[in-house]
Amino acid sequence: MDERLFARIYEHLMDEAALLDARQYLEWHATLDPEIRYSVYANLVRMQGEEGPAGAPLFLENHASLRTRCEQLTTPGFSVSDNPPAATRHFVTNVRLRPAEAPGTCRVDSNVLIYRTRGTDLPPFFLSAARQDEFADTPQGLRLKHRLVRCDDAVIGSRNLNFFI
Repeated sequence: MDERLFARIYEHLMDEAALLDARQYLEWHATLDPEIRYSVYANLVRMQGEEGPAGAPLFLENHASLRTRCEQLTTPGFSVSDNPPAATRHFVTNVRLRPAEAPGTCRVDSNVLIYRTRGTDLPPFFLSAARQDEFADTPQGLRLKHRLVRCDDAVIGSRNLNFFI
């Protein structure tokens, strides 16, 4: 394992979590590769050995659609369902560097736990998920090219999904 690359990736994931928790969505978007594919799936419960789709899609995004979501979440009046905004905390763990499939890229697996709270009258919300990321190593730094998120829950109990995983 390339320890310097692992350290860069780990630092990038921590910086990403800090940007998302600070609601700096446009700054986060600037770290994405122009060809990004961002997919989030809810778990599909099935019997052992039963075949089927990978999960129920919650988000199937690209660079342009992520930019629109970032602008919506940072523009007062556009995100009525998250006003006042919720507070989130991203906990990223079990970071593992995997063999790259293409030159100049690296694969990273991680787990994430998101704590979200809004106001005093609603209970806090937790989301646990596994992530599979692919990063491009560019002259501008690491750029997220692909993120596949598989939520652990089949039913997402949040009133909205106005956050990134």
